[in-house]
Amino acid sequence: MKKSNIALITALYDVKDANLYREIYFPVIKYAITRIFIESSENRKYGDVTELQKRIEKWFGITIPLIVLKKSLVALSRTNDDVIINLYDKQNYFSIDRVWNADVKNDIDSKAEKVKSLFSRLTIAFNQYLEHNHLISTKSFSDLLIEYSNESISLFEKTETSEIAGEEFSNMALFLQWIQQNDGDLFGLVEQILWSSIIAGFLARKDVDFETKVEKNVSYYLDSALVFALLDLSSVESHDSVHDMLRIVKEAGCTLKVHPMTIREIKNVLTAVEKEQGPRTDSEMASAYVRRQLKLSDILHLRTHLQQVLEDDYQVIVSPSVSDNEIEGYISKYRNNFKVKDLYLQRDSSSDDVFREIHDVFMADFVSNKNSNYGLAEKYDAYFVTTNSDLADFCRPEVKATSVITPGQVVMNLWLHSTQSSSLKVSALTEMISRSIALNQMAVKRKLKTFYSHYSSCLTDDNDWEAMYQSLVYRSNKVLSGLETLADKEREGIATEEALQFAKQVIDIARAEQKRRTEAEKRESERNKELLAEIEKVTGQLENSQNIQAASKEQLAALKKLEKQNQEFRKELARRDKEAEFQARLNEVQDRLRELDQQAQDSVSYCKYWLFIFIEVVCSLFILSAIALTVFHCVHPNYDFGAYGHVLSGVSIISLVILLLRIKDMYIFSPIISKHKIEKEQLNDWKEHNGEYVKLLKRKNELEKNLDAVRII
Repeated sequence: MKKSNIALITALYDVKDANLYREIYFPVIKYAITRIFIESSENRKYGDVTELQKRIEKWFGITIPLIVLKKSLVALSRTNDDVIINLYDKQNYFSIDRVWNADVKNDIDSKAEKVKSLFSRLTIAFNQYLEHNHLISTKSFSDLLIEYSNESISLFEKTETSEIAGEEFSNMALFLQWIQQNDGDLFGLVEQILWSSIIAGFLARKDVDFETKVEKNVSYYLDSALVFALLDLSSVESHDSVHDMLRIVKEAGCTLKVHPMTIREIKNVLTAVEKEQGPRTDSEMASAYVRRQLKLSDILHLRTHLQQVLEDDYQVIVSPSVSDNEIEGYISKYRNNFKVKDLYLQRDSSSDDVFREIHDVFMADFVSNKNSNYGLAEKYDAYFVTTNSDLADFCRPEVKATSVITPGQVVMNLWLHSTQSSSLKVSALTEMISRSIALNQMAVKRKLKTFYSHYSSCLTDDNDWEAMYQSLVYRSNKVLSGLETLADKEREGIATEEALQFAKQVIDIARAEQKRRTEAEKRESERNKELLAEIEKVTGQLENSQNIQAASKEQLAALKKLEKQNQEFRKELARRDKEAEFQARLNEVQDRLRELDQQAQDSVSYCKYWLFIFIEVVCSLFILSAIALTVFHCVHPNYDFGAYGHVLSGVSIISLVILLLRIKDMYIFSPIISKHKIEKEQLNDWKEHNGEYVKLLKRKNELEKNLDAVRII
């Protein structure tokens, strides 16, 4: 899609709120017919539908299917509108009797030129922002518009779902946040052109019924990951992104729901957390667990009151009303379902438990069955929203629109059902911003974790770690490509030493980039100081001047502007100094916490674990011996075991009592989990009773809050 294409669409649909069908298809067709009429040299104006399609593709960058175009022309020919046509030869040809007047067309063309100019200004501003903040972006605004247009099409056609506006657009998202605060006109333009790309995708759909009645009472069923993010049991970025999306759904007047089958999946996860005495360290829940200083009692309370919390605190309805026995029946029915098996194999899951696949396929079938009587997406009244794009692709039908959508498709879907665009334009943009930043943060954490697991020995100090983090946050091309090369080397099985050397080179690149950023920030700070000095000099001249009243309005305005800049620079410099101070303190606290974490790990003793394992094994052997002795006595009742038999019986009884007392907590039933449990108990006890650790953890939380507050200013 070219700049001229999107500019023309933006100008054409900026006249009023763009409703579905007639208000979406008619403007672009009317504009094309008007141009054909004006550019025709014949006395009587005629048109060819195929030629009309080609003209629209040329001017708007959109290919409207012929069948849709013919339906639109039939509907247009029945209106006594400002553009009047008559159709011939099975709607393949048409005559033009009346078109827009020249002023209307010229006004649209003039607006399109202004949009093109603003689009160029937007691109320049983005490049300046990247240069000023020492960032890199491999994506342009044209890429963003193409992604959104493709995402619109994916709601109606069997195309692969992608994470649109994902981590690759994170620096663009930061720029959009900046102009939202500093340049409202430019931000408004982005809202409009982004919406135009959504319209472009809608125009390319193949199935349209101009008489259909749009279903507005839509229910969106949330997947487990979205519920965990909603409950703040995920990363901060996921929590913010999901809250933004759910706010948009509520504002559109639609209903948020969670199916009891999803409630079962959530409770299964919470039960596993309780059983293992905490979440897995590599899970998103682990970060929330530490950040919120949760306890197992909090998890227990949430599990037992989950439905009440969702309905009372978040206005999310648990529906329909289904008993536990019915849930068990669904699970049993779907356990051998062929789609469950196919999805399990497609995911190449390492777990023996297929409940995740049972849940996903069940929910896909549930919403699809609710929509089974409808042929168009506009009449659907239920959707399953999931972060699993693989599930969305797996469940996408061949012909009908999909009932399983990703969070990135929610805004487009809301517009499809509400028919109004004005309330959703800004929502589409803000949702894209928050989702892009969240995806980038998750990707950075994932890449850093993978890198650390293989090449921690290459990190000489915390400066290396900080440099890698900053380079990934800013999406350094060199560092990202370096990590991809390392992944290729691991797959190819190249010698570890070679991979380690290459990892060190990647770290060196990150450190060099970090150094360049620091030096650039230092130069910028020096320029700010020079400007500040000049402002103070001019201010002093102003104060010492005896002829202030005689100064021209231009001079006074310039001086006031300099004074304002002076205040802003002073405020910014103070903020940066404060941020640097808090960051330095936080780094010191984090360094000491890491040392104490290592001390805690070193203090762990497994004596208790091995003692209980030994006792349980010995007791089990005694019981087995007693059982064997009893069986032997039944076969040979006259055989006398003497004192040995009495002693063995007594010891066996004692062993049985010991095992019965420990039946719920026996280590030999789950040795790995029991070992982790002992380790966690000792670590928690060490940290709770170590005054310095508790004090530092509290200090860390205070510094993080202070740092966040300073950054918001």
